[in-house]
Amino acid sequence: MPLTDHTKANLQLVAIMKSQGLTPPAAIDQMDQNMADQLSGLRGNAFDAAYLKGQVVAHKRTIALFKKEAMSGSDPQMVSFAKNTLPTLDMHLMMVDKDVAAMGGSATASM
Repeated sequence: MPLTDHTKANLQLVAIMKSQGLTPPAAIDQMDQNMADQLSGLRGNAFDAAYLKGQVVAHKRTIALFKKEAMSGSDPQMVSFAKNTLPTLDMHLMMVDKDVAAMGGSATASM
């Protein structure tokens, strides 16, 4: 379900950007690349814990950005997109929190 949600949101965002003459980024940003590099060297529980920690951080960061846009954005399409996507983001964070709890909370220990 999260992959489907992410794909749907990305397609909607790209459509909004294109309708406004904007070009979506061609590559991931440096912070995400650093996370991918870190994860590529991990296995087993170490990978799971680092991945979940990254998901908690990423979802919290994204939720904060979407809330800001929903409350004070100037572009009606982006405000609508943010408002409509927030419930899904909140659901994803709850899912990650559940996974973290199942691992004994180790994914957020250093946050």
